[in-house]
Amino acid sequence: MYKSRFIKAFLSLLLSLVLALGLPAESGAAITTKSPLAPTEKKTLNVLFIGNSFSVDTTRYMYDIASQAGYRLFIGDAWIGGCSLARHVSNAQRNAKRYSYLENKKGEWTNPAHNNGYAWRLSWVMKRRKWDVIILQAQSADAGMIQTFYPGGIRYNTSYLEQLAQYCTKHCPKARIGYNMTWALPTTADSDSLASYQGSQDTMIRRIWSTTRLILGTTPGDVREGDSPRGRASSYAKASLISFIIPTGTAIQNARTSYMGDTINRDNRHLSYGIGRYIASMAAVASLGIPVDGIHKLDLETAASTLNLDVIKQSVADALENPFAITGQSTEVPSMGKVHTKFITNGRNITIEWTRVKGATAYKVKYLLPGSRSPQTTVLDSHQRTFTFAGAKGANMVKIFAVGDAYIPRSRVHTETIQLE
Repeated sequence: MYKSRFIKAFLSLLLSLVLALGLPAESGAAITTKSPLAPTEKKTLNVLFIGNSFSVDTTRYMYDIASQAGYRLFIGDAWIGGCSLARHVSNAQRNAKRYSYLENKKGEWTNPAHNNGYAWRLSWVMKRRKWDVIILQAQSADAGMIQTFYPGGIRYNTSYLEQLAQYCTKHCPKARIGYNMTWALPTTADSDSLASYQGSQDTMIRRIWSTTRLILGTTPGDVREGDSPRGRASSYAKASLISFIIPTGTAIQNARTSYMGDTINRDNRHLSYGIGRYIASMAAVASLGIPVDGIHKLDLETAASTLNLDVIKQSVADALENPFAITGQSTEVPSMGKVHTKFITNGRNITIEWTRVKGATAYKVKYLLPGSRSPQTTVLDSHQRTFTFAGAKGANMVKIFAVGDAYIPRSRVHTETIQLE
């Protein structure tokens, strides 16, 4: 009886403390997911990533998104494919010429003139700009394995992440250092890639969360059994120079609960060229404190419907609000409106005019001339509003509809018969 009253009193006190601190009871305290740079007072930021191919994915659309929000970013990305934190530290210590370097100054990604963008030293990259923000990240397979963050095992005074942050601070003392918390691999990944996580995507993202929290010193006591390798939380030396995180992996995991499903990767590791990369870039921009609520257009490597934006923005917003938990998204697939058309004939020429359909990535016209067995098909980009073709005497069958993307079904087909004398 006494034990029961004691437990109830303890839980009540704990809940009171949580409420008093204004922290979510489920997720616990967390390092901020927003940069303390207050970019509302500074509309231009110089942002450097030191990473690997995952940083290439994350940075791809940052400039475009920030520009829509009224901010200008100068983005640099020093990367090596599959590079681990240990290798980054070694390269920095040896001043090794190993890096590919890309930058985006005015909306275009370029390789600077030096060595055609290849074989850079980190010391050269540091001098390239007065960096306001420097983002570090682990190798994708290592992101949920805390022992890979430390030389010689987990009981070590300084992690690789902290050593790299110290190097950055030495060269750019005014820069704020962040950590890009990357994503779990898709369920289609081969068993070897997920072997360290019991072959489970869910286990991988939870390990990424717990490792991030332990390395950054944020409430390690609530890590679930089995989510973390052996060793007490007190044995992990903290990366004290990391002041904020980008919850990229959580934003991706949130989006996977939507109608998009686990389809936003282009292979067994990297994000899709369109929506996957856009989610990561938006998470990065939002983590700098730049508002993304007003983002209204998608200009991607592959056609994507603006109807996808609601889920994209919500996935990111929820990740910033709750970076160490999955937040379910809408599974209802958005639908496009009807194509409203007008047909004009001029002799044998038939012209179709139509109004814009929200979310369309293209328009498709099919027409069957009298006496023909196979229809002609033309795909027009989303900016076009007219199409003219040469008809023939008799009944000309015309169909037109708007096309979405992999997730958005086409609009209702509009069919018309044009009789030419």
